[in-house]
Amino acid sequence: MSIKKDTTLPKETYDKQGMIAAIREQFRISWHGIHGANHWARVLHHGMTIGAERSADLLVIELFAFLHDSQRRSDGGDYHHGRRGAEYARSLNTVYFELTAPRVNALCEAIEHHSGDKVHDHATIQTCWDADRLDLGRVSITPSPKYLSQEAVKHIDNAYRWSREHRNRAEYRELEL
Repeated sequence: MSIKKDTTLPKETYDKQGMIAAIREQFRISWHGIHGANHWARVLHHGMTIGAERSADLLVIELFAFLHDSQRRSDGGDYHHGRRGAEYARSLNTVYFELTAPRVNALCEAIEHHSGDKVHDHATIQTCWDADRLDLGRVSITPSPKYLSQEAVKHIDNAYRWSREHRNRAEYRELEL
């Protein structure tokens, strides 16, 4: 299945700041904790890097970075946060961003199933998972190459080091609301 690679939308169609403010308003765990904005910033960085190499849908990857852990109720075992996150993402479509059905379905599949040991043949979905897995260094876990794309594998060492060094701060000012 191929998703149109339209990675830019008119500003009025993607309200990033409004979406981040809405996420923050309902976010239940620490904004700067291990599943908060600092993590999302690193996931965004990894996703944009790998997504460009894989010709993946960069907007879907960006939305994934902000939304994949947005519905966590704890930093511990929260096995349904992916499903809740996918439902939340779907509810935001046409409010803060506007994705076609195939693109929102890819976003929601990536969010719902991002925790675990799956791999996917869809470049955008796998890139979302790669981006999240490359930040496992924040909890002292080295990502396993068997769950990453070839493009992501070459970033493991640098990503691990960056996650350890920057786990307590965001690198992207747009997350500092």
